[in-house]
Order: sequence, then C-alpha cells, then structure tokens
Amino acid sequence: MPMNELPGCTRCRAREVPLPRCPYCATLGTELELIKSAEPYHGVVAEELLQRRLLIWAPPAVFLLGYLLMHAGAENFVRIFFGRQLHELGHAVAAWVTGFSAFPGLWVTSVSAERSIAVTLVILGCLGFVGYRVWVAERTTLVYAMAAVAVFVLFCTFGVPVQKARTAITFLGDGGMMLLGCALVLTFWAPVGSHLHTSWLRWGFLVIGMFAILDGVFTWWPARTDPSVIPYGEIDGVGLSDCTKLVDVANWSQQQLIDRYSLVIYIVYAVIAARWAYGVWKIKSEEF
Repeated sequence: MPMNELPGCTRCRAREVPLPRCPYCATLGTELELIKSAEPYHGVVAEELLQRRLLIWAPPAVFLLGYLLMHAGAENFVRIFFGRQLHELGHAVAAWVTGFSAFPGLWVTSVSAERSIAVTLVILGCLGFVGYRVWVAERTTLVYAMAAVAVFVLFCTFGVPVQKARTAITFLGDGGMMLLGCALVLTFWAPVGSHLHTSWLRWGFLVIGMFAILDGVFTWWPARTDPSVIPYGEIDGVGLSDCTKLVDVANWSQQQLIDRYSLVIYIVYAVIAARWAYGVWKIKSEEF
C-alpha cells in the first residue's frame, strides 16, 4: 500500500500507529479511527510529496547557496553571522569537556587558568538528568549514549594533561565550528513528530550549520596548496591567533596543522553525505 494511503495520526501525519494514542503527538485513538475510514486527502498527499523532495534537495541546495556566497566575496558575512559563534562555542565546549570553565563571547572565549571540578560536576549532572528523562521514556539507546558521553568527559578531565587539553581547546575553534556545524545539519533529519521536525528549527540549523562548515572549508582546503592563506599573527585585543598558538606554543608543524583541519573536513562531509544518501535511499525504497 502506498505511504499516503496508510492509516495515521490526524495531527502530526505519523503513519502506522494502530494504538490508543499516537506515540508522536498523543492524539486520541478516536481521531485515529476517523482517518482510517477516510479517503486519502489530496492535501496530505501533496504535503508528503513536498516533504520528500525537500529532504532530498534542501541540503545540497543550501550547500550550493553557501558555496556561491563564499565565492562571491561574502566570506566576512558568512563568518560574522554563522561561523564566528560556532567557532567560539567550539572553544568553550572543548574547555568544559576537559574540566575548564569558559565563557564564549562574540570574538573571544575566556578560559580559566586552572581546571574546576565544579564544571565537571555540572556537566555530569546535566547528562544524568537527560539520561534519566530518556530512561523514563524507554529510549535505551540514548541512555547508553549519555553514559558514553559521561565516560568521555571523565577521561578528558582526569586523563588528559593540562597542556594537551589547552591545545585541544585552541584547535577546536575552527575544528569545533565545523563539527558543531555538522551536528546542526544532522538535525534536519530529526525523527518524525519531534519538536525539531514539526518546527522550523531544523531549517535554521541546516543553514547555520552548512554555512559554518563552509567558513572552515574555505580557509583550510585552499591551505593544502597555498599555506599563505593560513591566518597567522596577532589579533587586536585578543592575542595570538589559534594557528599561531598551535605552531609556536604547541609546536605543531604547518603541515600537521593543515592535515588535522583537513581531516575534520573529510569527517564532516563524509558524515553528512552518508546521512543524506541514507535518507534518499529510504525515501526511494518507500516509493516501491
């Protein structure tokens, strides 16, 4: 039976829900029975077809738009409105995970001189709260995921030396910008019925994430053949740039710097391409 002829929830359009309540939006079973006996509504069919087309074409279209903007000389626009915030957040997340307190700003992230056990306790408390909520919701996979993140935080806080932690915090400015951008892009394929799926948030996250990734790509991909584009030097009111710190303080070679940021680019695009391809395959398989 085609997808649009299956019984489903009248509110969130979730299909195959022969239950007293829709598991996605809690619509009563009486409403579900109404749609079972009704003929397929052409508006619903058209909506589903549009959603399928958007899932296939929206990510490549946003990537192409960002690529054209960067090529047209709008690098500063993309960096200020999309990349910069994730760059500073990347520094802050790396600091929190390794036990340092940090406050991300628009242009600089202040990181504490010493580790703080309070930061680690707050992170573990948040993970515990989320883990409890997903356990109550019987989402076992997410419980394991929260436990794995907690173990990772403990390892980074107590198993990584201070100097290496500071190097990671520096590297995960542009590196974190691209990784966090990848995470935002992946929200575009949020589960049907979730808040991300039913709201416009995933569309905003798709644009922000894709543009932030391109901000990093347009710096580090050309650096493979032209190292002169690497932003060495000192920033007024901030100090040494991240690249200068990694080379002069952490003693990375220029080639290591380029290779490690390039590796992040490979990982990010491989993950996004795999998720997009899986989504296309799933949509196409449902049509037959």
